[in-house]
Amino acid sequence: MDAAWALADITMGGMTLINLPSCLVLGGTVIKTLKDYERQKKQGLDPVFRATDIGLDADKLDFWK
Repeated sequence: MDAAWALADITMGGMTLINLPSCLVLGGTVIKTLKDYERQKKQGLDPVFRATDIGLDADKLDFWK
């Protein structure tokens, strides 16, 4: 039983090592998106996400065009 818990701890550590760099890479995009959302709310608009508003290249996107 102890081996199962040890294996679970090791795999959770592995997921952390993968997720932390991903969060750091995507953090800038998240902050830009939040600021765009807040700007739209201050203007009294119903916020709509547009990738080009935060500087993403629409030609490189599959979904948010």
